Amino acid sequence: MTGFSFANCIEKYLADVNFMNPFKILACEGAFEVVMAILFSIGKKPFKELIELYDNEEIKKGDKILLSFLLLIYFILSIVVNAYKIYCNVKYSPMARSLAHFFMNPLLNIFYFI
Repeated sequence: MTGFSFANCIEKYLADVNFMNPFKILACEGAFEVVMAILFSIGKKPFKELIELYDNEEIKKGDKILLSFLLLIYFILSIVVNAYKIYCNVKYSPMARSLAHFFMNPLLNIFYFI
């Protein structure tokens, strides 16, 4: 949770003090995350199971198309969520946003444990 609060404060600072475009903030965060993902996956095969599943002859062509479609939907929804997160940070303070998350945490925990 500390990482999220730190990222929220940085985003708020970049948007308010440096007057940086929120989409440039997202682009910089995305580039940094890609570099970190590459560094952490060196020497490992993170998509080994997915490649084996995709190359399997028993999988139907419709399932491969569904997998590709769901991956595309995932990317589009993550773009929407990240843009919403930045605009929420610009409009409200990171502390107000964190307070809203902490009010939701007990409800989410109760829901998941049921």
